[in-house]
Amino acid sequence: MGQRDWRFCGKCRVMFFDGDPARKGSCAASGPHVSVGFNFDLPHDVPETPNAQAHWRFCGQCMTMFFNGDPARKGACPATGGPHAAQGFVFVLPHDIPETPADQGAWRFCRKCMALFFDGDSANKGACDADLPHGHDAAGFVFVLPHHGEVHHDKAQIIDN
Repeated sequence: MGQRDWRFCGKCRVMFFDGDPARKGSCAASGPHVSVGFNFDLPHDVPETPNAQAHWRFCGQCMTMFFNGDPARKGACPATGGPHAAQGFVFVLPHDIPETPADQGAWRFCRKCMALFFDGDSANKGACDADLPHGHDAAGFVFVLPHHGEVHHDKAQIIDN
């Protein structure tokens, strides 16, 4: 079971929900998120396995995917300046498996803001709300996320951080 319309933000580099045309969330790099790349279909409400980590949630304030497995830490939300607020499904994300044409690797957990971000460009670590102007700080598993191959590019709104 999965939910579509999860996208890469071309500005801050996090995974955010892009399924509501009226809401694009809050980007740590300023303004709303900008969707770029694949349309991801993320698994939820399935059992955790040795290669699939549970406790990933949607933040109803900034619309990013964040890790909600530590009761004492909820990360940094760019919408409020406070912690992320978990809503909706409990996502179970595959990690440390071979990449295929139907999925993309290099997704990581940011130890500072707790968000899921793309770590596939060593020169650009995005914008981390917990440590502006520095980028995200990768930790833990390397997530390999399923997508539908649909690519969206809004290059006019992408900025380099």
